[in-house]
Amino acid sequence: MTDDDYPPLPAWAYHPLAPLAAFAPDAARKQGDWEPLIRLIREDGPITDDVRAVILDIITGKLKRPKGRPEDKKKPLWYFRIAYAAEYLEKVEKWKNTAAVTQIAKEFDVHERTVKRAIAFAKAREQQEARWEGRAATMINIASETLRSNPGSTVEQVAKDLEVSVYLVRYAAGMSANDAARWRAVEAAFQKALASGN
Repeated sequence: MTDDDYPPLPAWAYHPLAPLAAFAPDAARKQGDWEPLIRLIREDGPITDDVRAVILDIITGKLKRPKGRPEDKKKPLWYFRIAYAAEYLEKVEKWKNTAAVTQIAKEFDVHERTVKRAIAFAKAREQQEARWEGRAATMINIASETLRSNPGSTVEQVAKDLEVSVYLVRYAAGMSANDAARWRAVEAAFQKALASGN
């Protein structure tokens, strides 16, 4: 097919906010998120037929936001901001935990229970990421050792044998000595944490 076989794009498709115009109607209808629509209007973005239909549905009352809190895709980021602000007060400013939680609740205009949840969320997420990194380190080290002990093996064969991605094996094959040492240290810490039950 040549470029002439495709229908021409509408004029709004060349606007810098065209991706937002394509996304905004679904965000409003499916997630109750009106921020993309608001941004389109504020920044003089393209108002497509679909965007116009959603705006009319909102104005006429056919489309309403879901009851309760709207789905917030930035919740993890919001929780991290709250948790790190509390951690800063505790560790750097040497505040007591209860005073830090109270202060952050006031600053972020949330309940103290939300601050405590955010701290627990951030801690659990950091532990999960440490486990992911530990598992990745283990697979990288196994792939590196497999390639070193079997010089005739191809990257694709090692990936298939280990049931990992080819990209991981390629990385293991080409990593520097410093990277190799770092991944060995990460794996050792991971194995130690597993042995201690964390």
